[in-house]
Order: sequence, then C-alpha cells, then structure tokens
Amino acid sequence: PDTCCRGWRISIDEASLKKYAKMKGLIGNRLRNSVDWHNGIFRLYRGKCVLLEDGLCGLQLEAGEEALCDTCRQYPRHEEEYDHVREHSLSLSCPEAARMTIFRETPLRFTEWETDEEDDFDEFDAVLFAQLRELRSTMIRTAQNRELPLPERLRRITVLGQQAQSALAEGLEQAGSALEGGLEQPARLAAEADCLKQTGGMAVKEGEAEMEDPAVSLLVPTTLKAELSLLRELPVRDDRWQEMLDCTWEQLCLAEDKVRLLTGEWMKKYETAGEQLLVQLLYVYLCGAVYDRQISAKSSLAVRSVVWIFLVSAGNALAEPGQNEKKILTEVTWRLARLIEHDDENLARLESTFD
Repeated sequence: PDTCCRGWRISIDEASLKKYAKMKGLIGNRLRNSVDWHNGIFRLYRGKCVLLEDGLCGLQLEAGEEALCDTCRQYPRHEEEYDHVREHSLSLSCPEAARMTIFRETPLRFTEWETDEEDDFDEFDAVLFAQLRELRSTMIRTAQNRELPLPERLRRITVLGQQAQSALAEGLEQAGSALEGGLEQPARLAAEADCLKQTGGMAVKEGEAEMEDPAVSLLVPTTLKAELSLLRELPVRDDRWQEMLDCTWEQLCLAEDKVRLLTGEWMKKYETAGEQLLVQLLYVYLCGAVYDRQISAKSSLAVRSVVWIFLVSAGNALAEPGQNEKKILTEVTWRLARLIEHDDENLARLESTFD
C-alpha cells in the first residue's frame, strides 16, 4: 500500500558511499546527483527518494540488489546495538511487519545467541543496561499476562516505568528493585487479577463503588481530544495519516462518548493485537534509556502508542462502518510508526511530553 522510499531521510553507510563515488556510467552519474554527500543520505524529491521509479528502486533496477546500501537492504529489519548486545526486530513502519504483528496470536518470543565479535563501546553504563533488561523482561511478562485485560496491563507497565524512574533519580544503588520490577508485588497482582476476572474487567477497590472501565480511565489524561492533540501537533508528511487524524477529531467533536466506547470495545476485542504491539514497542524503546535515563518516558510512549492506535482506528471505523477492522488497525499502526520511528524530532518531542 505504500513505499519505504518516502517520508524520511535514508542514511547511507560509509562503505556504500565509497562504492557509489566510484561507480561509472549512467548510474554513476545519476548517483552523484542523487546523494547528499555531506549528510550521507539520498536526496528527496516531493518527499520521495529521487531514485524511486514507479514504486521500484532505480539503483537496484540498474545495478542490482548488491548495490543497495545497508539501510535499504535491511529494512524493515531493525537493529539496536549496545555494549555487548545487538538486538534485532521488525519495524512497525512496514505495512507487512505491522500486519504480521496485528494478526499474530501466539505470544512473541525472543531468541539469543552468541558471536565472536568484539564490542567497541568506550563509555557504557553496563550496570544500568543490565537492570533495564530486567525491567523490560518484567514489563513484557506483564504485557503478556492474558489473565488481565489489556488496559490493566498498560496501566501496570506505566506504573512500573514511573517507579523505576523515581528510584533511578534517587541513585543507582537504590534503583535495583524497581528496575527489576520488584515494586510490583506478585501476591497483590494475582489478587487484582482474580478481582478483575470476577468483575468482568472492571477495576474495583474494597469498600468503594465500581470504578470506570480501565479502558476509559486509561484513555483520559484530560479528554480524548487532548490525547489526540498530542499527535495533531506533530508535523505530518503523510496526507493519508492527516486524513485519519482529522476523521478521528471530527468524530470526537460529534460524539466523544461513542468514540470512547468503541475504543474500549476494540481494546477488549483485539487485546491480543494490542499485546503484540506493546511487547514490540517495549522491546525497541526501553533499553535506549541507558543513554538518556528516561525510563518512564520510553515506557509511557510504548503504552500511549497502543492507545493512539486503538483511538484513531475507532474514530475511522465510526466514520466509515463496515470496514475490515484488523485492516484499519494495521494501517493505523504502520502510519503512526512512520510518524514516530523515523523522525527523531517527533520522537524526542513525544518523549519530552511524558518526561
């Protein structure tokens, strides 16, 4: 439904830049005009790579697959490299990767193996990184706890991130238990899980009246309009995404209660899809806090991204009833990912909102 050669800067690795500078003939001449040599990226024309031809890569057409730079050859495979660990995932900005995530039913699993490579990180907080990995494992176990409704899993992960951030601010020595998820007591969580099952997913405290549906309470920092405004304030380079945002905003203006209700219903109906999205986002985002120590911001961004996906999907489904619901979820997922994953300014702006 779209090309990966549009909407963002495509970085070129050093080896490919050297190769392109030496290429001869028509493709060599074309490359010299198509590369921003100072910044090491392909030039864009109307938001698309100048080498794009009718949806296909002109470089690959003329010089073969081996001519592709690392970014183009690997996408949508995503890589994060730390001191002694290299982590691989699929980028949700790819429509097919998003579809695979939305339609997956079994819990996501991660495999590990060792290589003989040497790491070359001169300065790296290995202690914090180890604790972040433990925290992420705890969050992923929480995200995959299918005894709990999805909104409750989102809430607990938000709390875990906030607890870990507070502990880290007090000093690394005191942060261990929070970073390892130790502040969420297993017995209490099990009791809450039983309560939630017995009340059909409603959060109830002893001696109090029933609280709101967790899907509703989670979605209201102030109003749903305020929630959607976080996305509407970001620069948008995708006309279709702008249409989807505008459509949701219009539905909120017409009947916010209907949007709220449908969003909650979809979070229950497609909670496995929400789980898969949440796990993948936590896996990609959280350990980056080893560099900026913004644990809560990164876990909150993962949580809120799931909320945004369901909110925008519900808004568009209300506007055009009868659409394939999982198809809507898939499209919203990859278009949102393109807004955030490949735009450092947008990513930083959202993280600062949750700081």
